Amino acid sequence: MIDCDEALFNASDVGDIARAIEWALTDEDHRLRLKTAAANATKRWTLSNVGRDAVNALNSHSANSVSNQSVQIANQIGLMGPSAGSPSGIGTYNAGLANAWHENHELPEIIEYVDVSSTSIAVNDCHSASGLGRYWYPHDVDHLIVSLGSSPYHAMSVARASEYACHVWLHEPTLVGCHVGIGHQSGSREWADEYMRDKLRDCNVSERLWPKDLLDAEAYHAAGIHFLEPVLRHARSVIVSSDIAAKKMQDIGVEVPILVLPLAYPNCESISGRPSRDVVVSVGWVDDSKRPLDVLRAVATTKADLVFVGEANDAIAKLVLDEATLLGMDSRVSFTGRLSDDEYDKALRSATVAIQLRIGGGRGEQSAAVTDALARGIPVISDVGSSQALSVSEIGALLQQLLVDDAAWGVASAEATKKARSWTFTDLSNALTLWVDRSHHLGAATIHQAISLG
Repeated sequence: MIDCDEALFNASDVGDIARAIEWALTDEDHRLRLKTAAANATKRWTLSNVGRDAVNALNSHSANSVSNQSVQIANQIGLMGPSAGSPSGIGTYNAGLANAWHENHELPEIIEYVDVSSTSIAVNDCHSASGLGRYWYPHDVDHLIVSLGSSPYHAMSVARASEYACHVWLHEPTLVGCHVGIGHQSGSREWADEYMRDKLRDCNVSERLWPKDLLDAEAYHAAGIHFLEPVLRHARSVIVSSDIAAKKMQDIGVEVPILVLPLAYPNCESISGRPSRDVVVSVGWVDDSKRPLDVLRAVATTKADLVFVGEANDAIAKLVLDEATLLGMDSRVSFTGRLSDDEYDKALRSATVAIQLRIGGGRGEQSAAVTDALARGIPVISDVGSSQALSVSEIGALLQQLLVDDAAWGVASAEATKKARSWTFTDLSNALTLWVDRSHHLGAATIHQAISLG
């Protein structure tokens, strides 16, 4: 710092540090040389001198000279969210995106920041989302994309997006499930209620709109409470999965550009033909929002087996099995529980048809379960993302046609495969790269389509 070799010491060697201190304290001539060097350094390294030197250095290197020397400006994009192994389906989706991104060497480098909230998963070689602001910083990358879902497995990502500027990727235009889920997992109703009050106040929600039961997710949805305000305050842009979700962002009053980015389809081989046994699957975590009883009642009109591919809490599983007994089809209904990747793939490939439903068609989200099935050539009956939910009779009619008519099944399977090849994770990663580079030039609250980015 003072440009004097006598002042140097090994900062990793306590003995050498002690030597340097002792020398400066006991040798008057040595101490005088250090003081003289320090005085000269304070005159040389002033703010104005350093600023002038920096400007001169920059001006001495034109854009052409930088190019000729093959100097590359760092270009990195950070992706924060759950990854493979997380109970959140978005974790598997993020892993698929990251894998495709790493294979495309023409794209900027992607840095993964893994959110392991509510899990015992190890971060391993990736950065931890919890380290933002302590061990790494937003300016370490050119752009930070935070992938958010409405479950407690996104808790740390939600907290970080509420503090730092980033591109907010909302797979569902609400965070109700995240906060209510945290409350349920806390084990303390008193703590959970106070936690929800804090979140409601942070979102400036009038107390007259607060539900009586602060852990009632449907009451929040009915009241139009979404808990998005904190993550939108610092957003550089907002990314959603559908036009419905984009319109909701405009209605909320976001002041940044909005990108409609449909879910990508995984790259996998489609099934070679119709399975020999009729099996209908409903994929993912089983809860009321996915209308499992309606799925059951529709399948009851056929002779097919029904498999719920995913986890379900005991209460939901009992409700479904009790209803199956009443319908006389209890021997044809099963739950797989959580599966490994290979087991999941095998379960899907054994299916003739998949059914994916949402109450009211959902809230503008899309379904990775739908893309997983279509990518394997499995016809899907779904109202996810639709403005109107399918009735049991409508589902039953569509199901009958696919199970009875081999030609209809073949056409639907071919169309599924074709659709899956039209929008891959490679396409998605290219679109994200273009978006983060261009979005700051776009108007506030304007809606843009990923397929139009180029």
